[in-house]
This record gives sequence, structure tokens and C-alpha cells, in this order.
Amino acid sequence: MIGIIGAMDEEIQEILNVTKNVKHNRYHNIDFYEGIMNHTPVVIMKSGVAKVAAAMTTTVLCEHYDVKGLINIGTAGGLKDDEEVLDVVVSTKVAHHDVDVTPFNWPRGFDQTKTCYCADERYVKAIKSVINSKDRVWVGPMVSGDSFIYNEK
Repeated sequence: MIGIIGAMDEEIQEILNVTKNVKHNRYHNIDFYEGIMNHTPVVIMKSGVAKVAAAMTTTVLCEHYDVKGLINIGTAGGLKDDEEVLDVVVSTKVAHHDVDVTPFNWPRGFDQTKTCYCADERYVKAIKSVINSKDRVWVGPMVSGDSFIYNEK
């Protein structure tokens, strides 16, 4: 089973729209939707906004479901000049831009072996296999954090 996590209703609703045989469960005030997507069992959930909410919700997911992988979906902003609204970004690795663990003798910045989390190559390969050449898709490393950047200043 694959877990799919989104922060907001609008995000998970789009996934639910293409999921068959949806069954609803609720654990610890979190809604989980089991179903089938492309012949694959999935469980879809809304985490709420921010890393702590995502971590707590993912913990509850793992307590109640035998997930073999997790896909985090959502909306976000980018810093590239040629990125546009509704572009798709597929991460090959992720680092947190708002964490400083240097007091614990971890390096500052994005040390590939300590401060980055690599995506499962099977998932990246699967996404690449369905990308249409007309789609606006970015594949590569990204950063994430709880600083909501909403204007140029």
C-alpha cells in the first residue's frame, strides 16, 4: 500500500477524484481514505499545514496501515524565474531550509550525507515514465520548511 499525504483538503480531493473504491476511516481525529489508484492500493490523508503536523499524521498512518512508500503532495512556491503556477516538481532529495542543528555537531548547509533525505528511485522513475513532454515538470533536489514566503520582500 502507498500512503499519499497532503496538507489541505483541496490537495487530497484531487487525488480522491481519481481513486476508486474509497473507504473512509478515522483515527485520532485524522481522516484516512483507502482506495485503489491504477490497480495499486493507496491510503490518502490530510495532515494539516507544517512539518510537525505531517510527522504526527504520518506516525498515525504507520500505526494503522502497512505502507511500503509515502508520497507527499501539495502546493508550494518556487524561486526559479521560469517556474509557473501549476508546474509539477518531483524531488530527488529534500533538505530543510529552516533547521539549524550545528549545536549537535552537524554541518551547516546541505551536507548530502547528513542533512538531505533522498527520494526512493523507484518513485522518481515511475513519475518520469508518465511525464508528458508538454507538461511543465521539474525534477531535482529541493528544500522545504515552515517559513511561508508570500512576497518578494
